[in-house]
Amino acid sequence: MPAALRRALATLVVASAVVGFAAACDRGPTESPPPPPERVEESRDASLRIGLAEAPTSLDPYRRPIDTSTLQVLRGIFDTLLVVDDNSQLRPGLAAEVRPNDDFTEFTVTVRPDVTFSDGSPVDAAAVAAGLDAARRSPSLLDLLAPITAVTVDGSGADATVRISMDEPWASFPYQLAGPVGMVVAPAMLASEDPGRQPIGAGPYVLTSWTDGGLVLDQRQGYWREGQPVIARIELPVVTDPSVRVTRLQQGTLDIATVLEPEQMARVRADSSGLQVLSDPSDETAEWVMVLNTTAAPFDDKMAREAVAFSIDRDAIVTRVFAGQYRASKGPYSEGSRFYGDARWPILDIGHADDLAKQVAAAQGAPLGFTLTVGPDGTSTELGRLLQSQFAEVGIDADLSIASSGEQLDDALANRTFDAALVPLFDGAHPDDDADLLGFGTATGARANPSGYTSEALAEALVDARASDDITTQAEAYAVVQKELATQLPYLFLVHGQGLLVAGPHVQDLHQWSTPDGYPGITQVRMTVALAELWIDRQAPTTGTVPGTTPSGSAPEGTTPG
Repeated sequence: MPAALRRALATLVVASAVVGFAAACDRGPTESPPPPPERVEESRDASLRIGLAEAPTSLDPYRRPIDTSTLQVLRGIFDTLLVVDDNSQLRPGLAAEVRPNDDFTEFTVTVRPDVTFSDGSPVDAAAVAAGLDAARRSPSLLDLLAPITAVTVDGSGADATVRISMDEPWASFPYQLAGPVGMVVAPAMLASEDPGRQPIGAGPYVLTSWTDGGLVLDQRQGYWREGQPVIARIELPVVTDPSVRVTRLQQGTLDIATVLEPEQMARVRADSSGLQVLSDPSDETAEWVMVLNTTAAPFDDKMAREAVAFSIDRDAIVTRVFAGQYRASKGPYSEGSRFYGDARWPILDIGHADDLAKQVAAAQGAPLGFTLTVGPDGTSTELGRLLQSQFAEVGIDADLSIASSGEQLDDALANRTFDAALVPLFDGAHPDDDADLLGFGTATGARANPSGYTSEALAEALVDARASDDITTQAEAYAVVQKELATQLPYLFLVHGQGLLVAGPHVQDLHQWSTPDGYPGITQVRMTVALAELWIDRQAPTTGTVPGTTPSGSAPEGTTPG
């Protein structure tokens, strides 16, 4: 599994279209049957072991990319201004309210009173404003948060609020406040020499150990949500080998871990030991994409892009490269997404591809050929070689160039020093969080738009989507975007990625945590879970599953919100 895909799969987004969260409630809080209190109490001295696929390098939530492992640690240390419930609605978190003005160019944040950071300092308007201002100035968030022009504090004392000003409408901005951008950091952390190594948040746990072998989070005193967290300690060992992670889950020496590799996903699904298996409820994980550089030959010619597009056998890719665990892709969003547009994407047609390739060859006086750049991992190389053979069937000559590192591949994309490249992109459950998609609005900003393709239709559609909080209007705008992409083909979508969160049968309340105002929380986000309400039931059976999850060895898991 390439690091780029792990990063893409981990980007935190929410699948809600509601901006005025406080007024958009379509149902009241619900209560699940309480667990046996004596069995919950046994967890208060317990440790939970979560296997990390890779070692975090920074615990600064404003520094991207954020992989799945880092995101899981961040969710223990930091709370967010908004949270997401299991109906994909935004709910209050550390913010009691987030209110937009009429044209969505200004948002006022009212901070929840009487909350402190783990160092004892207050979570107030000044701290929230300082964090958001630091986020918008972070080099890795400059593109995403470019519309924000100022973050200021209005009023004083208990009546102070935070005002976020923008130079263009951004109706869906509150989504960002439910993710890493909305993680509130303490002023002392911002003032430290290395914030990424000295995290201080308002979440349920504090970092007490960080070595090459893993991290330890201990229950903090004075957490603002009464009775939480339940479990005393979270141990997060780094277990990079996916096969070893699955084995340790089966043996019970890990309690929770992510499984992203197709072969190990198949292994977990065939397991009969009662492991709990959860897929992402948004069903929006990264798409494996072939990016075409439309600013240079040969792919500045639309016919060349079409010839390649019609020669791709996606079913063969799913079977031969991804062990049948991924799905053939029809664009940036899954068919269950509320943003899925019914665009006509090219499908395998060898005869048509052959005709197009011959026309391109006749026009340019030489057979169609290009260099396909792939990452250094085995999956990327295997996928590249399979595509190379598919292109050869219609006379297209693709040379394979294997990048020496993920950073080298990123640089090639950023500087457009490539013909075509394989990379996971478009992982947002809401399109607004896809920097890759937002880059289509301008011809500059190569890091956000590696293909270099742009058009007035794309730019106008993106503006229309951000200017409205109406889900139908947004979906219509993004349908225009998808039709443009399907016609012009700057990106060729190959397969829809998948990932699983797996836990032992004794881990309880994986999906039954509650938002601060009493609503059931979203099951999990990008293969990470809320930690504060988890508890361990050592009396749990070794087979079967907790309600709301799927036991291994059963039918495919996961649902997609409508």
